Amino acid sequence: MTDQEYIKTRVDHQIEWYGRKSTRNRYWYQSLKVSEILLALLIPLLAGLITNETGYLKYVIGILGFLVAAISGVINLFKFHEKWTEYRVMAETLKQERYLYLTKAGMYSDDQAYNRFVERIEGHLSRENLDWSRYIKEQKQEDDEGGGQK
Repeated sequence: MTDQEYIKTRVDHQIEWYGRKSTRNRYWYQSLKVSEILLALLIPLLAGLITNETGYLKYVIGILGFLVAAISGVINLFKFHEKWTEYRVMAETLKQERYLYLTKAGMYSDDQAYNRFVERIEGHLSRENLDWSRYIKEQKQEDDEGGGQK
């Protein structure tokens, strides 16, 4: 496989994948966080408007409180912020390696550049996969311990 084939089929593909995932997680995090903030701001505003004629606002405030807690839980459960930043860091790391290799800068200035480039790219991807696997195992352990398993 030539270096251009490797860059196109492996590196560019991974950069695009991490970029898409980062963008999607950023969208969900920011959308949910803004919703959470706006709903939370409505609670004291509506509480100040409660009178004998607007007693129903107590129910509205209760529903808003429920929604704020639910949104906060979803943000925490799906870890949109953490994934957004992790995916963005990986995309930028891969881009940096690609640029250094293509310009033959630094460690990529000798006749072992291609081999070193592939090793570093695969090393980054492998570490990401190991981190993900470790995270899944920790989540399963937490679920087992929290679910009354002995």
